[in-house]
Amino acid sequence: MFKLMLVEDEPIIREGLKYYFDWENLHFTKIIEAENGQEGIELALKERPDLIITDIRMPVMNGLDMIEQLRSQLPHSLFVILTGYSDFEYAKRAIKLGGITEYLLKPLQYDISLASIEKCSSLLLEQ
Repeated sequence: MFKLMLVEDEPIIREGLKYYFDWENLHFTKIIEAENGQEGIELALKERPDLIITDIRMPVMNGLDMIEQLRSQLPHSLFVILTGYSDFEYAKRAIKLGGITEYLLKPLQYDISLASIEKCSSLLLEQ
């Protein structure tokens, strides 16, 4: 029903996220992957995912710059930041960008992250 895009430069994390949840049960039937923000922009504009989960610090283009460029072009897409950095400056910039549904820290805590994805799924179902 929904498309999910994972934007993460670490292949093992990206691969693990694909199997971390029962995505189909959460209404996500297609998973698209990108290694950095620039690739994320290209794929997102082509595939138009409903939910984009992105890391912040990546080579080529970071996740916040990617969100900033995509926000106006994908107004109905939800964005979740997944990062290993609890740097307050990142959080402040994410808030200023707007449209960030969740801000999750690595390593993920299953119950907290599942609740976040369930929230996103519910928001998409309401659209």
